[in-house]
Amino acid sequence: VGAAIGNPFAWASMTDPYNFASTDTREAPWLRVHVTTVDSVVPHLEQPALLKVYAFGETCAVLRGAAALLRNPLLRGVWLMAARAYLEPRAFAEEIFVLLRGFNLFAPRLGAAL
Repeated sequence: VGAAIGNPFAWASMTDPYNFASTDTREAPWLRVHVTTVDSVVPHLEQPALLKVYAFGETCAVLRGAAALLRNPLLRGVWLMAARAYLEPRAFAEEIFVLLRGFNLFAPRLGAAL
């Protein structure tokens, strides 16, 4: 998908996070895609940077694939965008913050609102 639109990082999903019952993948087309990690695409930083992540349902996998980058002292922060539906159960959201804390990055405690 990404190569076709000129963005090698683009990904399309056929899942609906708000209505899992309506998602029937038996009729969905199958595409082979190249999978890589953030660390293989961004081997080193030369100036301060911010990591911005849109990875619905795969945030933990993306963070694990960015281990070297997350340890780099030039990384100033991580901006995560996540739909609430992808953060449930609550344990999934907590896993994201545990991963960030494991890289010595500040991650707030989850409030009761989530």
